[in-house]
Amino acid sequence: MQQYEFNSTATPLWDVDGVAAFLRMSKSWVQKRAADGTLPTLRVGKSLRFEPEAIRAWVREQKAPRVVVPFTKDR
Repeated sequence: MQQYEFNSTATPLWDVDGVAAFLRMSKSWVQKRAADGTLPTLRVGKSLRFEPEAIRAWVREQKAPRVVVPFTKDR
């Protein structure tokens, strides 16, 4: 049997509840976005897991571009 070394400094993976709390979205929203490939997801057996940094990066990518609309005064 292969031995694995545990790195205690590694950031633990998040589950659906953790991602839902971080994003302030429902668990069903997280599950749907994981299923359709929108959220970066890992499968551990039948369980969904998420790398916190991958979720944070995904959030940064979702920021809408800032659009500046010039103010014009029509007379």
